[in-house]
Amino acid sequence: MSDADDRLVEEIYDALDRGEPEEALLRARTALRDVGEDPVLRFLSGVALMEMDRPAEAVPDFEKAVEGDPDDPEFRTNLAMAQFHALEFEDAAENARLAAEADPGYPDAQFVRALTLEREGKYDEADQCLRNAHRLDPENHPRPRRFTRVQFEEEVRPALDPELLGLFTGTALPDRRFDGPTAGDPPRILLFQRNLERYSGGNEDNLVDEVRRTLYHELAHYLGFDEEQMAGLDLD
Repeated sequence: MSDADDRLVEEIYDALDRGEPEEALLRARTALRDVGEDPVLRFLSGVALMEMDRPAEAVPDFEKAVEGDPDDPEFRTNLAMAQFHALEFEDAAENARLAAEADPGYPDAQFVRALTLEREGKYDEADQCLRNAHRLDPENHPRPRRFTRVQFEEEVRPALDPELLGLFTGTALPDRRFDGPTAGDPPRILLFQRNLERYSGGNEDNLVDEVRRTLYHELAHYLGFDEEQMAGLDLD
């Protein structure tokens, strides 16, 4: 690339460093139009899209970057990461393997390789890759703390009120994306029948009202309302 192009690349990196991926994407796409196909510009376009949480759109940019320079481990590693987050697991595993084999000393390649191996249930191999990544770059790749199954279950066991009437679990509607890995946990509303029956005081009309009220309360959680906001809806 020319000196002018080098300055443009630096400006794109600066935009990414400032946390302005939209600006970086615009500059990269403009440069591709003006300068022509270039693997670095494709790579930076993909990076900007990843920072905007758009991995499926980043994949083609990273693929073109790899086509332009197949020996660059950073290009292929980022392609593997984008494919992994776009749920293209087989392609992600293959590119992660190629990146790690091409440059065993590149820590990010070891890390992405570990992600794909974990997905395949190859935990021992994944842990070895994580150890490699930690050895190569301990600051950015800390070694995971492992729990036994019993320890993990003890830590995640919820301490719920035994007289709870209802519970919303999952990702609230305003926080959800409807494709890819950011879709969030599926929403679920639980109603505790015996608690509701006991809370209603033996009156059928009260029970019907309380079931509806509890259901609406949990639906409001799904829609993104917190407890304080529900006070104005008479749902607290």
